[in-house]
Amino acid sequence: TTFLSRQGGAPVPPSVADRLADWAHGYRRVRLRRAVLLAPDDTASLPELARLAAEAGLTALPLGDDALLVEPPPDAAGADPGEAVAALLLAHGYAPRWTAPPAVPGTTASSAPGSPVAG
Repeated sequence: TTFLSRQGGAPVPPSVADRLADWAHGYRRVRLRRAVLLAPDDTASLPELARLAAEAGLTALPLGDDALLVEPPPDAAGADPGEAVAALLLAHGYAPRWTAPPAVPGTTASSAPGSPVAG
């Protein structure tokens, strides 16, 4: 409704705003964000990896006791965060290695978008 208010030069009437909100809720939109899963061989390095990510402007969220989910900053939407994270790890003495994601029934590894695999 912000766009409509700006373009119309006046607030959107509450009844219209409510109907738009109901419509948008029923649309079943799912937001996708790019991220990199870090699963080090030595889980003792997780705090350092989280610190390195934070210093680089990345968000690192713990996943259980053995992994971090690293997200790029919001202004990097659409960019592949993998290369930047790999470069960061290399610069700090880590050896990043892409691995295949777990198989999802009905798909193949090559059909999963955003799943680079290098060995």
